[in-house]
Amino acid sequence: MKTIGLTGGIATGKSSASKLIRQLGHPVVDADLIAREVVEPGTPGLTEIVAFFGPTILLPSGRLNREELGKLVFADEEKRKQLERILHPKIFIALQERLHDLKELGTPYAFVEAALMVETGSYRLYDALIVIYCTQELQIQRVRERDSLTLEEAGSRINAQYPQQDKIEKASLAIENNSTVEALQQTIETLIPPFLSTL
Repeated sequence: MKTIGLTGGIATGKSSASKLIRQLGHPVVDADLIAREVVEPGTPGLTEIVAFFGPTILLPSGRLNREELGKLVFADEEKRKQLERILHPKIFIALQERLHDLKELGTPYAFVEAALMVETGSYRLYDALIVIYCTQELQIQRVRERDSLTLEEAGSRINAQYPQQDKIEKASLAIENNSTVEALQQTIETLIPPFLSTL
């Protein structure tokens, strides 16, 4: 089974690309979904986060207040690094289990979608890397609209990740997403099948 990393900066269109790749019939393991699973109530992940950040990081229901946690970690690099130290090993193990299951099923190609794949170096584990990118102006606009953030908040979240150019330089295939979802769909349908045939 060939494995392909799928990444890009915040609000560049990774999730849209992921959905379109699924429509082509290829499985996509979503690291963000796994990240949510490893902090469900009763998990070691949530216990460790509460131990470090305190119980105020929880909603009344006992679930993680992701919005509050986001504000804390994007404003403080050391807190962000500590959160990554807690979560990344747990996410990695779960990812490998999903990929193992797909391989056992005889899946020819499997994609792994993750925001921090280049930052963590985990992209090196895969046979290829696809990077979705757009202009920074569009990135800021999208993240502000999506998450109702101020210009300053959007900038801090974007700046917490590697510059897009650094990711593009490591890509086996870089896909521009400066237009509509329909345009992205056409690009994905045109580029992905021949790209996979080269692996």
